[in-house]
Amino acid sequence: NLTDRTVQVCTVQFPEGSVHQRIYDVLFESARTAFSALLSAGDKEALKEYAGILETLLRIRQACCSGILVPKERLERAEKVVADLMKSKADNSDPLTAEEGKKLLDKLKDIFEESESAECCICLEEFSPEAAMILRSCSHVYC
Repeated sequence: NLTDRTVQVCTVQFPEGSVHQRIYDVLFESARTAFSALLSAGDKEALKEYAGILETLLRIRQACCSGILVPKERLERAEKVVADLMKSKADNSDPLTAEEGKKLLDKLKDIFEESESAECCICLEEFSPEAAMILRSCSHVYC
């Protein structure tokens, strides 16, 4: 028999204008935009991207504990994505398509493209591309 599940909800209030608030806002806005676009094509399309969605939620949760937990490269990618989104919103008010949402998630979780290291999906430590192991069936990268 399983023990009863305990759910504990903790509300985190960041000081207005703090670095932690900025980190959270950037991660949340980039994730919200990507999720909305994926959901516009239906649940099936969103379920195809569950690993990217869960990774993005992990980063948001890390930001709630401390902005230091969010890898610098990941935050920089999210900032660039949000800046690009703001620019495209000014140019065109059409919402993102599901395909654009998938590209946005891929851009957010970009592993080796812009940095010389990656984060292990198991232990969350950084490692170099030379040390990378890739699971053949799902393409997850670990050290």
